[in-house]
Amino acid sequence: MMNLNELPPQAQNPVKLLVETLSTRLGDNLLSLTLVGSVLSEDYCPQRSDINSVLVVRQNNREILDFLAEIGPKMGRQKLAAPLLMWPEYIRRSCDVFAVEWLDYQWRHRTVVGDDPFAELRFDKPDVRVQCEREYKSALVRLRQGYISSVRKPALVAQLLSAAARELLPYLRATLWLTDTERPSTAERTFAHLANVTGISMGALAQRYAQRYDTKRPAAELIQDVFGQVCEAIESLADYVDKLEV
Repeated sequence: MMNLNELPPQAQNPVKLLVETLSTRLGDNLLSLTLVGSVLSEDYCPQRSDINSVLVVRQNNREILDFLAEIGPKMGRQKLAAPLLMWPEYIRRSCDVFAVEWLDYQWRHRTVVGDDPFAELRFDKPDVRVQCEREYKSALVRLRQGYISSVRKPALVAQLLSAAARELLPYLRATLWLTDTERPSTAERTFAHLANVTGISMGALAQRYAQRYDTKRPAAELIQDVFGQVCEAIESLADYVDKLEV
């Protein structure tokens, strides 16, 4: 098991609890437990951020699902999100359809139990490019539908935009990977670096990410302007990766 002292102090005991619980119950069926997401970055906010993980088992079965559901409430109180349950062949054979997700996990992860399930994976740029383009275009559909459903209530539109900024981060990093450039360790630097590389303004997306926990009611006209800027940025990203030769 890795030295948990490398984790933020607030995450160490919850992760230790998760490791002990899984090891005791799953035994030899537990192949690895890998931490992913913001808990490994400067973006981690102990009061808000969940601790995300990937659980790899030798053999998947209904009993494991029932067990994870059983311990879910206890783990949730420790800010431990339900782990993503996988097995080795599933990971290996999904490098094309989950290229962006696996690529992001490979870039930043910590395996706390067992062998690293992501270290040896290889990715094809055409798979990553297609997934980025699809996600950018899908994000636009979701944003427009969400805007209609929100009936233009500023607080709801602000939440919609912040969620989009957070969910798009792996795709922004994947876009940088496609251009063979650095992937910064924080969201703030990712937005800035992508703007420099692509020439696309990331200011509105960066703003909504930075204000993702803000509970203040935004001004209606201001948030509508930001909505337009976010949509414009995502449209430009979709066009950028569509034309990218890889």
